[in-house]
Amino acid sequence: MKNKSLLQLIEKLKGQVEMISEDRLKLLRLVGDLIKESIAKNKVAKIVVVCTHNSRRSQLAEAWIVAACQYYGIETIEAYSGGTEATAFNLRMVVALRQSAFHLHTDGPRNNPFYTLQAVEKAKSPHIMYSKIYDHPSNPRENFMTFMVCDHADQNCPVILGAEHRISLPYLDPKEYDDTPMENQMYLEKVEEIGREMIFLMGEVSRS
Repeated sequence: MKNKSLLQLIEKLKGQVEMISEDRLKLLRLVGDLIKESIAKNKVAKIVVVCTHNSRRSQLAEAWIVAACQYYGIETIEAYSGGTEATAFNLRMVVALRQSAFHLHTDGPRNNPFYTLQAVEKAKSPHIMYSKIYDHPSNPRENFMTFMVCDHADQNCPVILGAEHRISLPYLDPKEYDDTPMENQMYLEKVEEIGREMIFLMGEVSRS
């Protein structure tokens, strides 16, 4: 069964290209070319999204890559995430994703819960999300590219072994608004910001 609410959100964000800066669009197009080259070379492009704690932005980008690939029918991209340290998939971001129509199911309360992601449609195999370091055994060790989505991780993790490409794609951290009246609004806006860019990026990849 398709997730109609998420499909509607994707269609909305797909039509908001004008909200992405020209510099960012140029970068995303270059990244799209690198992904296509990786698919041509390796048959599949493996993307590891990295931020410091693997709790908010990297998890969000991973979820959106999965959703955008399902939307465009791309089966040659695999999405992963990791941090320079492991914490937990932040509950505020989990809530924002659920409010934005993503289906995330957890196996119960733990210090670092595992979440099963259902995005646009039910996948052949479950996509499991949880906080881990970027070189965790469940992540690829070679023939992958990294999206560095926070400046701190980018500056403090100078080398990622096995990465064919390292792309700086930073986003401001919604954590700055934790425990403020704007908290939920800013998390929801981050969902749409990163979604807008990952949808555009995968749209570029889908074009031959």
